Amino acid sequence: MRKHFAAAGLYIRMSGLRALAVLAAAVCAEVLLFDRAAAQPNLGLEDIVEKSGIVWVLCAAFILLTVQLCAAGCDRGGRQGYTLARLPLSERGICLWQMGINALYYLIFWLSQALVLTALCAAAVPEGELSSQALFLAAWRSPLLHSLLPMGDVTVWARNGIFLLALGISSAKFGWCQRRRKFGIGLIFTALAVVLSFTRPVGSLDADILATVFVGTVAVSSAWGIFAEEDEDERTTDEMP
Repeated sequence: MRKHFAAAGLYIRMSGLRALAVLAAAVCAEVLLFDRAAAQPNLGLEDIVEKSGIVWVLCAAFILLTVQLCAAGCDRGGRQGYTLARLPLSERGICLWQMGINALYYLIFWLSQALVLTALCAAAVPEGELSSQALFLAAWRSPLLHSLLPMGDVTVWARNGIFLLALGISSAKFGWCQRRRKFGIGLIFTALAVVLSFTRPVGSLDADILATVFVGTVAVSSAWGIFAEEDEDERTTDEMP
């Protein structure tokens, strides 16, 4: 069990600072943009969110986070990457840890964005109004807020959960492919589907289901490719004299 914890710890050290830097930069940019939009008169919360351009910061931060996680997964030249490769742990075991940790990074990214936007919207509600009701209405009217805070929309909750798992798997598969001089194209399809389908108006059930099925299929295919090839490598090694 110690080798598993060692692998997880090394990978977190390789990727943690990069992920935190992306999160911090995104939060700072979003606060500045929201404050500038909130200074305009006669705007509701959903209008402030839309006019602020925060959605573009969110997309850029998501892409940058994905790039950083892929770079950490491909790192085998540095001291920590070399140590990770030398651990008495199968490539499949390392990849499983990377899947879980990457999915956790995406979960933290999602939660941080939801918390920051909720706090900004709460601070922007004028005194004397029911802030909870204003936030509730804005979460249903704004596609971005509703995607981050689906409230009682079970379909969006399920879609976001599948997105997190699929991104964790696909980003780990990308590094796994790069270490074999291959290209993990599944991550491109997954990230593109997430970017294009994440901010949808309320009631986009068909689009949510289609995106969930597509992303889930890519993730299953990516995971199957890892485990199938690892099993084949193990059988080939056992058959060698």
